[in-house]
Amino acid sequence: TLSVVADPCLTLHWDGNINYTDRKSNVTATPTGGVSTLGLGRVGGIGTFDGLSNRNKSFSFDGTGYLDATIAGSVAGDGDFSVSAWVQTTSNMPMVVINQRGPDVVNFGDGFYGEYYLKIGGNQYDVAQNGNAGKAYFFMYDEFNNVAEVGVFSTSLVNDGNWHHIKGERTGTTIKMYVDGVLEATDNTDGTVMLDGAIPTFIGADFRDQAAYFNGLIDDIRVSMCAGTSNRSGSTTNSRSVTPSTTKIGTSSTTESIARETKLYPNPSSSVIRIQLET
Repeated sequence: TLSVVADPCLTLHWDGNINYTDRKSNVTATPTGGVSTLGLGRVGGIGTFDGLSNRNKSFSFDGTGYLDATIAGSVAGDGDFSVSAWVQTTSNMPMVVINQRGPDVVNFGDGFYGEYYLKIGGNQYDVAQNGNAGKAYFFMYDEFNNVAEVGVFSTSLVNDGNWHHIKGERTGTTIKMYVDGVLEATDNTDGTVMLDGAIPTFIGADFRDQAAYFNGLIDDIRVSMCAGTSNRSGSTTNSRSVTPSTTKIGTSSTTESIARETKLYPNPSSSVIRIQLET
């Protein structure tokens, strides 16, 4: 069986290949310090048939750099959303993968509302991490709507030097933490967390506090303005089946209009091959 999987909710997508511009909304993140696109990628090589040698790359951080996506890379509202990325690291330090967080109290009120974090290690204030070193962490904060910080940690470690897919998700008043496609933690907010699109987005560091710099590789960063979608193999959300006889993978002459770039996600335990579309 050959299934085509698309994410109709995809809003932002930095794939780490070629440059710092996201493929969905054309938002360019500005690099500062020790960051490059020269890391070996987890996503992008298999299923790419355009012959470009600069595919299958990732963002490489040395613990001193970050990417500034400005407010163009931010999201707003109280609807369902998810943020995810592939990460590879061996660091035991708290590290930001991506966050929407106000850099100062002058331009963004008290700086503690309408924010989210996806990171590894302790929360933004917890340097000691209290036993959470190496765990994926997702949190949201909206003080103005009387919602204190709400965060969830994964149960498994993601700093073992292997690639791991981490995903934070908000569905209604429930937030969830996934690692490698497995739901590992959930929690509920006391009220509505309203994300503020006027707060800028940064990748690889907590810009406001100049802390939590990422040390390792980040690939395929995705922000989707609805929940329940994933780039993990085995996902059946928003999928449709096609017959192999009518589909030529990697070409434009296909009944399913597979365009720009195709990516295969084989699942060793399944006879189904997933192809994720980027349109």
